[in-house]
Amino acid sequence: MDDRPLLQRQNAFTLIELMISILVLMVLVAVAVPSFTDLLARNRLSGQANELLSVIQLARSEAIKQNQTIRLCKANAELSDCSAASGSWSGWLIIDTASPATVIRGGRFDARLIISAAFTELRFSGQGLIRGQNNQPLNSAFELCADGAEFDDNGRTLTFLSGGRSSIQLSQCGS
Repeated sequence: MDDRPLLQRQNAFTLIELMISILVLMVLVAVAVPSFTDLLARNRLSGQANELLSVIQLARSEAIKQNQTIRLCKANAELSDCSAASGSWSGWLIIDTASPATVIRGGRFDARLIISAAFTELRFSGQGLIRGQNNQPLNSAFELCADGAEFDDNGRTLTFLSGGRSSIQLSQCGS
């Protein structure tokens, strides 16, 4: 025989309460995961655009500091030399034009991003001016896109003027 009072409170969850709690948790996770994924892609895109801007500024400052032409170019797979191949930039190199040429710095871009430009090389004069491969003033841009991202403003456009001025704007890729 059980000696407990009839109105004694339970100290555990019932199976129905547990199932409802799990259902609410699953709905919250289903709503939060896509937003979090977009947030990570946006942060990756902004970080890479800022890194590219700092690489341009580094190449410009090296040209001014050394008072010679410095090249910022699309790197080959080994990051050992410039690549003239068309397509997305997977890496970059900053190289001086002395003989023999010396790699000052190099790096890779995030493989989850598509980084494209209408050129494979920028040249910075000793005065810090940006020139194309033909040594003419170059006003152009890099396009950065989050690969497969479906959110608004899934791209960044890094524009630069031959005088050295640069800026980053939000853009839409794949439209």
